[in-house]
Amino acid sequence: MELSIDFSYFNASLVSVMAILATLWKADDVVLSKAGAKIIYKSIKNTVNEPEKSEVSKVINGIINSYFLPSSGTLKFFFNVFTLTISSLLVTLSVYVAKTNGMSEQVFRITFLTQFFGNGFLVTYLVNFFIFLSYPVLIHKVSMIDVKRALLVLALDGFLKSSLFIVFTAITYLFFAEFYGSFSGSKVLALKAIPETLSLAVTFDNLTSVYLYSTLLSSFPIFIVVFINIMANSPRLSLLIRSVLFWLPFEEKPIRAISIVFSIFTGMSIFFLSMLLSILK
Repeated sequence: MELSIDFSYFNASLVSVMAILATLWKADDVVLSKAGAKIIYKSIKNTVNEPEKSEVSKVINGIINSYFLPSSGTLKFFFNVFTLTISSLLVTLSVYVAKTNGMSEQVFRITFLTQFFGNGFLVTYLVNFFIFLSYPVLIHKVSMIDVKRALLVLALDGFLKSSLFIVFTAITYLFFAEFYGSFSGSKVLALKAIPETLSLAVTFDNLTSVYLYSTLLSSFPIFIVVFINIMANSPRLSLLIRSVLFWLPFEEKPIRAISIVFSIFTGMSIFFLSMLLSILK
């Protein structure tokens, strides 16, 4: 029996890593002062050295409880999810426009805006909406259970997000086919287009990649909590992680260093999403 390896999974992961790094590489110079960088570095250093005493999980949980829960105020919750969605979309859109010839000339056209808000924003907003509803419970569970179950929670989060993205994309495609005549007005063609569209999206080759990558941002809090949980509960892995993190420029460029960690997380997510899409084809 021949063993075949689909390198497209790895290519998709590599592209995702490069996209995230391109987006955040210069962020320190734009948004952080030297004093701010030192504060972030101190927090990261304390977490790495004593993960079991880290306050990061509490801070993340506090932010989500304060800004991304209906109990904090329904209108406030809707508005904060809206703000996060628009912000993340604009960040990823700027990267896509920069790498795509002629795209800058299309962003203010009615056809683009209709697709961007009718498909992209709507799908991304709905995914973020439902994901943030689940995060307080997930983060609490991750902080209370062992490493294996924490990783399982992270995997379930990724599966849930991928599934929601595919489902909501399908719904919007059917809507555009029915009311705008897209896909030759065929609902069957609309549904058949989804796997190929998303396959191109994971390699940042179409506009859907903007929507897909922006949804990954909301998974980062869970990833950080799992990351800290692993360090606190597995001495060997903690030692390995500390050795790797030692080489990252946390002191001078904390956002860049965090973006490297996040890009690795993104690459892993895209790898498994690519495998899921290959099954759907």
